[in-house]
Amino acid sequence: MGWITTYTNKKFYPLNPKPQDVCLEDIVWALSFKCRWTGHSRVFYSVAEHSVRVAGEVLRQVQSMSVEEHVPYQAALIGLMHDATEAYLPDVARPIKESILIDLEGEVVSFREGEDRLMKVICEALDLPDLPPELYSQIKRADDVVLITEARDIVHGLDNWDKVDYEPLEGKIVPWTPQESREEFMKLYTKLILLSFPLGVCSD
Repeated sequence: MGWITTYTNKKFYPLNPKPQDVCLEDIVWALSFKCRWTGHSRVFYSVAEHSVRVAGEVLRQVQSMSVEEHVPYQAALIGLMHDATEAYLPDVARPIKESILIDLEGEVVSFREGEDRLMKVICEALDLPDLPPELYSQIKRADDVVLITEARDIVHGLDNWDKVDYEPLEGKIVPWTPQESREEFMKLYTKLILLSFPLGVCSD
């Protein structure tokens, strides 16, 4: 099965991933150079920056819920990492993920399922927390809010959208450079790790 060479010079098998091959530095580096909207934005806007903005919106949403103190930070951490698979797989537009089939050692599955399996390996490798189902829906909502904001600010506006389910974020997006997006990503990741696992709380 084919492999790719990562930024840190690892051999990584995207269709047969192993936790020991996952590297946070590789993920952040790759996401900082991948453009959102399959490259159809008016300016370069990285997946890494998108991830930081999603994490911020997740934190805002979940902090308003009745949950334990550390839970919003765990949800934001998963929000930050929600597109981590794109460091190792192509960024495929939402509408066609179910239509693309891939062969996983003789088992044919949708691209989305292959992506989901890779995400589980990444979560295992980085010891990311598991969340209650209702919090994953908050991450999806935050992702959609940021997507609508991006459409407004860095694509072609919302005139062509038949339906907008959520209000975009206040304030105009001013895209970061790849270096800025890596720095912001790692700064937030470090903060969320510390706040997600206070003394006496573990991910098991």
